[in-house]
Amino acid sequence: MSTMCGSGRSAERWASGAVRRTRRRSVVDLTPSGRLMLSLNLMHGAHIAAMPSGLPEPSVVGIVAAPDGAADGEWNRRWRAVRAWVFTTDPVRAGVLWIAASMLFFFFGGLAALFMRTELAAPGRTIMGPEEYLGWFTLHGTFMIFFFAVVVFFGIGSAVVPRLIGANNMAFPRLNALDLWLILLGGSILELGFLFGQKPIAGWTSYPPLSLGGFSPGLGQDWWIWAVGLETFGATMAGGNFLATILRSRSPDVPLRSMPIPVWGILFSSVLVVIAGPFLLTALGFLWLDRNFGTWFFAPETLPGPLLWQDLFWFYSHPATYVMIIPAFGFLSAVLHRFSGRSVLSTFTVIMGMAGVALFGLLVWWHHMFTTGLSSAAGLFAVAMTWTVALPSGVVILSWIASLRWGRIHFTTPMLFALGFILMFTVGGANGVFLSFLPFDVYAHDTYWVIAHFHYIIFGGTVLGLFAAIYYYFPIAFGRRLSEPLGKWHFWLTVVGINLTFFPMHYLGLQGMPRRIHDYDAAWGGVNMAETVGAFITAVAQLLFLANLAVTLVRGRPGRDDPWEEAEADRGTATRPSPRTGTEEAA
Repeated sequence: MSTMCGSGRSAERWASGAVRRTRRRSVVDLTPSGRLMLSLNLMHGAHIAAMPSGLPEPSVVGIVAAPDGAADGEWNRRWRAVRAWVFTTDPVRAGVLWIAASMLFFFFGGLAALFMRTELAAPGRTIMGPEEYLGWFTLHGTFMIFFFAVVVFFGIGSAVVPRLIGANNMAFPRLNALDLWLILLGGSILELGFLFGQKPIAGWTSYPPLSLGGFSPGLGQDWWIWAVGLETFGATMAGGNFLATILRSRSPDVPLRSMPIPVWGILFSSVLVVIAGPFLLTALGFLWLDRNFGTWFFAPETLPGPLLWQDLFWFYSHPATYVMIIPAFGFLSAVLHRFSGRSVLSTFTVIMGMAGVALFGLLVWWHHMFTTGLSSAAGLFAVAMTWTVALPSGVVILSWIASLRWGRIHFTTPMLFALGFILMFTVGGANGVFLSFLPFDVYAHDTYWVIAHFHYIIFGGTVLGLFAAIYYYFPIAFGRRLSEPLGKWHFWLTVVGINLTFFPMHYLGLQGMPRRIHDYDAAWGGVNMAETVGAFITAVAQLLFLANLAVTLVRGRPGRDDPWEEAEADRGTATRPSPRTGTEEAA
């Protein structure tokens, strides 16, 4: 191990080539040396010296081709291949399944959004009535927030975090697999309920009394409770698993102060989920009891009644926004560092910025309730926390910009998505600051201004950050680089689409157009039509991503030992392994 690490880049090239040669024989070698080669291929440029030596012989998780004429036959070989994925405890395979499941829910939620935007393309009834619209709206928000944005970076974390900290696996490998299947089960319950006519129509926030039995009869809302409950339980346990892995399973060669920035992002995100998750689980349990056993936790005639739901729901759901964003901060730091040739200016400042976002993100849920009659003291506290949480986010963005200012930028597809993240997230943060002013919030509350703010953060931030990570880590993991021309088309169409969709919503918000409605004044028809066109452009962009992924997996040729090495070659810079970012650092 020490000999191999001492040979530098040549050893890494040998290891990556060995993995590809192994892949061509349809055999995955998971001996200790094979595990090292797989780790090198997965996280090129990681802190290789931190990889533990003398690893125990792991169980086979790959597909070993049987010799010709084997008695078990083709069917048994295929069943073993499926079983290797379904019952895997390997963190890389589990991470791939996490990402695939999250992206599946992302496309389900996107399809629901297209139905909504088609209905909103013109005033009056277009393709559906109010109840159908509320059903699609509930499905869209629930899939996008709970089943995609909250959990997708945990998939990337499962694949890369153990390697970055020198661990052989997650602290609890079977729990890692169980969390994945709980989330899949929850999403399947919601989708099947919708297909069989049991639609929840109370929105993704499910405010009582709309979500109680009198306004939401039938099983649809109960199925929603169980679906979101399973997802939240799985995500909370996943957060605890990541905390145990990062804090207790690190290699002795990776002290806490030397962990890469992406690991810090997963760490802070996991803390938020573990603290806030039980509050939403409690709220879901109370709501189910109210609906089925006649309790009155959220009954309108009691105090605090529906306000108690809002407190419990937003204590989880607002920090969930930062659960989506903080890991993106970590992975984007690696991408920006790699393609600018500069270390992130003051990695300590970036880490402290992420810690500040996590801390103040737990204290800012009240700003969702400015119009519910908060006391003056509570309102001022919410305003102060809203302003405060913007400061560490700004520190991270300014650190990135300063790093780019003195770097030599290489405009690869991951870098374009990272730069798009900076722009879109900044717009989302700026229009959110307006909502922290009480007079403006009273005017703009529950209008399209809030939708614009929320989607610039979620789509412009989380989704662009995710694609930056996928385009960057995909060739490192699979040895095949996604098409750069298709990737750049994907980026530009996505940026054009989301701006055409969401930026005009600021105007509609100022005009007073309410959100969560299926009809509106005819004067706003032209703006809504433009937003619908933007939504379909965004959808076409995601189809390009799917095509890029399919073509690369089926027909893509193995790339170079380091698929991003030409970025350094074009800039004429030498590199060295950097444990701080999980990439490589200019010499």
